[in-house]
Amino acid sequence: MAIPILVLLGLALPAVRPAAAASAGAPSDIPQEVLAEVLSRQASIAFVGERVRIHFRGEDREEESTYRQRVFHAPPDEYRVDYLDLPEGRESHFVARGDHLYNWRSGTRVEMRERSPEETLTLVISLTYLDLLEENYRIRAEEGPEVAGRATYSIHVTGRIEGRPSILAWVDREHGVPLKVDFYDYNGNLDLRYEYTSITFQENLPAEHFQLPENAELRVPSREGYYASPEELAAKTELETPIADRPLSGFRLTDIRHTREEGTDRVQSFYSDGYATLSIFAQRNRKDAPRGLEEPGVRNISSERRRGYAIVRGWIGDMRITMISSDLPESRLLFMFPSIRLTTDSPRER
Repeated sequence: MAIPILVLLGLALPAVRPAAAASAGAPSDIPQEVLAEVLSRQASIAFVGERVRIHFRGEDREEESTYRQRVFHAPPDEYRVDYLDLPEGRESHFVARGDHLYNWRSGTRVEMRERSPEETLTLVISLTYLDLLEENYRIRAEEGPEVAGRATYSIHVTGRIEGRPSILAWVDREHGVPLKVDFYDYNGNLDLRYEYTSITFQENLPAEHFQLPENAELRVPSREGYYASPEELAAKTELETPIADRPLSGFRLTDIRHTREEGTDRVQSFYSDGYATLSIFAQRNRKDAPRGLEEPGVRNISSERRRGYAIVRGWIGDMRITMISSDLPESRLLFMFPSIRLTTDSPRER
């Protein structure tokens, strides 16, 4: 599933009226700017509901967790989500206020970070790169069935290219809250579902619902080790970035991370098409490197699928190169893998 892996999906969507394109019985594509408008609008709304998360393994289904949620929105840019894991009794709280997002469990230790313009969308459906989404996925709306006793319209998010994951969401027609969301893998197999079993909408928004805990201890997570480009990484660390001269259609480099592992540097490149993601890792390993370090290009390529992830490995000199994705088949990674190089290498002919 896409990075950052959908932890908060379906918790809250700004209340909206169904767009004209989604009128009953009239399926049509929703322009990307309509989706952006939906996510930027913050109408007042509140609801309480219970939601179940279900994993699918072929014909088998496993109800993993049920959550009781309270969701509050207040214009122009505030919302709060409280949810309780009913089997375990664990609490989680999220408050978005202005340009910041706060989250905490029980107690007073609160994590605070800046919220990007796309953050609301990330919280809803984890589609962070709006322009990439528009290029690579079709978004279509039509009349849907009742879910939790509420009238819905269905939103279909499907790849313009075969072999990409897809989403089907049933959204409350009056308030715009996603009541049921199905995630499908690149083969069209249902993998994960979030579904409200009950939901009650309320109108009043008490101000205390937007307060942080008394005596809150704010913690700001570090972004140390993240870089926007190979040039920035090289300027600050003199390290090389693994990049692909022939990325899959629609994918682009979106982020770079540098970490230290077992005394060696590891660089991770993130690629996205707006929903599907993959990562490329580079880490020096002289001990296990095959012979012929001077040979150009990626060598000794192997692949496997393990625990839902496609994994392809190879070597550039004494650099171990690993590509990983939970959204794509091995065949697509194997197609892209030979074009990987380090940024100090010259681009290879396609």
